[in-house]
Amino acid sequence: MKMRHKEPLSLDSYIFICWSKKILTRFILPTLFTFLAFSSAHAVPPACQDIFQNGLQSNRGDGYVRFNYNSRLVNPSSDTLLAPYVGVNDWSAIKSCGNNHCSESGSAGPRLYAGSLKTTTSSSIAVVPPHVKQTLGQADNEFSSVRIDEWGTAEFSTAHTEYVIDTLEMSHKSTLRLPAGTYWIKTLKLEVDGKIDVLGEGTVTLFVQSPLTLPLNFRVNEGSKNPAKFAIYAYSDLVFYVGSKTYAFAHVEDWATLHYTAAVAGGVIARNLELLAQSQVRYDALAVQELNFGDLCRSL
Repeated sequence: MKMRHKEPLSLDSYIFICWSKKILTRFILPTLFTFLAFSSAHAVPPACQDIFQNGLQSNRGDGYVRFNYNSRLVNPSSDTLLAPYVGVNDWSAIKSCGNNHCSESGSAGPRLYAGSLKTTTSSSIAVVPPHVKQTLGQADNEFSSVRIDEWGTAEFSTAHTEYVIDTLEMSHKSTLRLPAGTYWIKTLKLEVDGKIDVLGEGTVTLFVQSPLTLPLNFRVNEGSKNPAKFAIYAYSDLVFYVGSKTYAFAHVEDWATLHYTAAVAGGVIARNLELLAQSQVRYDALAVQELNFGDLCRSL
């Protein structure tokens, strides 16, 4: 059998191939990648009701939802939760999901991806003295530090729809009032009996990098009581401490824990969810249709 030998490339063919590769690597591929990145960045986000399908969900394949004594999910869309595992307390006097105990679907639910937290190099510092009401952000929308002293009230200006803050501290019985917009906070430190309220219409979207604790009797969005007006994205853990009340939808990258009598109206998604004694989450299927979680999910 005769072997066929490849004909040597002519000089013209060689030049054409080199030229084609140059065009491909220098112009076509970068343009394609830019187009794909642009398309991804500007893609229509999913509806929030397709993300928060129920009041409690695990967003990881190794996650779980665990109910302790008399803790429960009120108004569930289903008794079957999107979670690899659901644990219940057989000694509870009430069921964890309405008339029945909750059970697991065997797999995780949807997960949101926020990307890296926006940070600031600003040296701007704001301090709200005790018993004083003060408006912040009329000029700057980036702060190195914001501190609200006891009984003080800080109100962010509507001059901006985005704020970037390195550290925000709230003292005992202080109040933070936020207009609709996006708030990127590296460290958020809260104190007992404080509250965060929403100013006007629209949704406040809060991104917090450090572990976040809503302390004893803390109130979030109690003024409106509409969970569609407050969204929380926690890059670490989120703890709802004893007696706290929160009207919001929260997406947590790691652990979410509700302590004794803590209550959330809206919904919570996390890797692991632990509901301690007599805590509860009340799912709001109407509010989730109105929820606008920035670029992560949209209202209907």
